[in-house]
Amino acid sequence: MQKVYLTEEDGAKLSFPYDWHQTFDHSFDMAKSMNESVVIKNFISVPANERKATLEILIYLHNFTFATYGQLKRLLSYRGIEEENLGELLNKCIFSRLVNKFTLSAYEMDNLPADAFMIYCLDHSARHILSHMYRDDIAVTWRSTNSIRNAEQVSKYLAANEFYLSILSTKADCLRNFKPTPDFSIGKRDIRLSASFCMMKGATPCDFLLEVVRYSDIPVYWEKKSGEQIDVFLDKFWNKYFDVEPVCIFLAENLEQALDLAKIFWRRTERPNFRVTIDSEILKGISEARFYKYVPEKGKLAAVSPTIFKQKADAAS
Repeated sequence: MQKVYLTEEDGAKLSFPYDWHQTFDHSFDMAKSMNESVVIKNFISVPANERKATLEILIYLHNFTFATYGQLKRLLSYRGIEEENLGELLNKCIFSRLVNKFTLSAYEMDNLPADAFMIYCLDHSARHILSHMYRDDIAVTWRSTNSIRNAEQVSKYLAANEFYLSILSTKADCLRNFKPTPDFSIGKRDIRLSASFCMMKGATPCDFLLEVVRYSDIPVYWEKKSGEQIDVFLDKFWNKYFDVEPVCIFLAENLEQALDLAKIFWRRTERPNFRVTIDSEILKGISEARFYKYVPEKGKLAAVSPTIFKQKADAAS
């Protein structure tokens, strides 16, 4: 019998039915959250290593919106934080309304199946800890509606997470910054991309824009975003945010889709300064991932090796 909710196998591949819905562990109910003083007192009473791991998780979920168990485990490892009982820690965070979790399903279910693929996000009480320990504006800027997204957007957020974590795994020393879901002004409108980040090539900063593209974006939405947003930004507005024009990286689900999006982007912009890659490549880790450039004369993708992402990089291609 086919399951009507996301399984571990499909979740690990970031392969979701895009018409599915979120089923949360519990509702975002402020009345069931503890007051600020109790949250802070409870937080500072736990062992230092648990506080450190909890704060790292909350900061990550604030910045990246969603994360899987595996992504959070890798994050802590890359940060040098040992947390053998991550599942227990996450359960504590859920009980204290610091964190919520959900799965994706064909319809909204009454409860979460034990074997469903879980995705984590912030809950109301996290605002108090983050306002005291991270940034003092979070209590007035974070909203529980930040976590209400359709399945396609959840997939995009998690794919951008994978890209970030793949850099941390081998190139953290070269990563200058990584900003998820940045907004840029293009005149009277804004453009939102999956991420912007900067890698160092020796003493030279190299800026990149990342956009995660899913099959439902192609062709209509991607044509519009390529021609009416990204092209306009790169033509007139990029220098408001960067010293050198950034390289675009587009993350597709598979090679067929990668070719389609590359053809559309070239047709709408005629800009050669972009690369494409796919989910399965990024899941290998950034230093092992294949990237591709579009060859318009042949209408094909050609594999390239951007050395800035290699383990012993000293130049960019």
